[in-house]
Amino acid sequence: MKRVTDKKETSLVPVVPAEFASLLPTVTAPVTYEFVVDGVCQAIASGLRRAVLSEIPVKTLTFSEFVCTDPHFKLEDYVLVRVRSIPLMQNVSPDSEFELNVVNGTAAPMTVYSSSFVQTKGKPGRWFDETIPIVTLAPSRSIKLGGVTVISGYETTHGTFCAVDAATAECLDVIPLNAYENVGVSSSVADPRRHRIRFNTSGTMPPTQIVKLAAGEIKRRLSTIRDLLYTMTLVDGAYCLVVPGENDTTGQIITKMTLELYADAICVPYVSPTNKQLTLRVVAPDSSVATDWLTSAIEAANGILDEIAAEF
Repeated sequence: MKRVTDKKETSLVPVVPAEFASLLPTVTAPVTYEFVVDGVCQAIASGLRRAVLSEIPVKTLTFSEFVCTDPHFKLEDYVLVRVRSIPLMQNVSPDSEFELNVVNGTAAPMTVYSSSFVQTKGKPGRWFDETIPIVTLAPSRSIKLGGVTVISGYETTHGTFCAVDAATAECLDVIPLNAYENVGVSSSVADPRRHRIRFNTSGTMPPTQIVKLAAGEIKRRLSTIRDLLYTMTLVDGAYCLVVPGENDTTGQIITKMTLELYADAICVPYVSPTNKQLTLRVVAPDSSVATDWLTSAIEAANGILDEIAAEF
């Protein structure tokens, strides 16, 4: 069965008059990307949307030295967020280093752009657009950023680790319930199997690579959970598995796949936003059955993710 169809990529770079061309991206190529995935449950489609949006590792810049003589930009954290928000090409070498050292020697305010960064270490290249404003310096003021290095993280940890925005997953074979007009199917009984996933990129990574990376990240996390199944304990008649740092992406996938494979199973995920952990509760005859159910569910989900990734 062909899992992925109707792939479509549309440029997000606007067509502007010549006098505004200097404002356009000089390195990145942001796009809207969409595709249709068939024969998968809502949990996997939604999980892909979440992973594409905020659960893949993304590189960005940071710095360790900050000196600014302009009183309007004394807040280091403000400048740090500006620098970390620069869309960074994801094929940049992780050992790359940069510096920025600018003095406004004019009699008028001067905007310092990302073009002022100078690479001092690592494979040379153009790793970000040169048109991004960092700060505006008053006359005779200066700014120096040293120890500018590449770091990697997840948007769920910090919003600047971002390669995608506006990700959606739309079911195509079920009309969602419209309570005002009383048409469509309630989400409590709907079971869509065809979904259109759409997202906007920052242009720092090919969209096909983003999808493959998202599928791989979910699979890695599911496999980690599978390796923890031996830690399940019996609590109030249900076998409970607690996974620190996990969320609904994996919890919903495991639950849905378990219920699809074993109609008599009772499996409930619970995510604690305060403790940032996933708890799975499974009602089964004994611990070995509970382990077998969840293992089979995870392996089935990983198989589907492999099929999806193989088509990009």
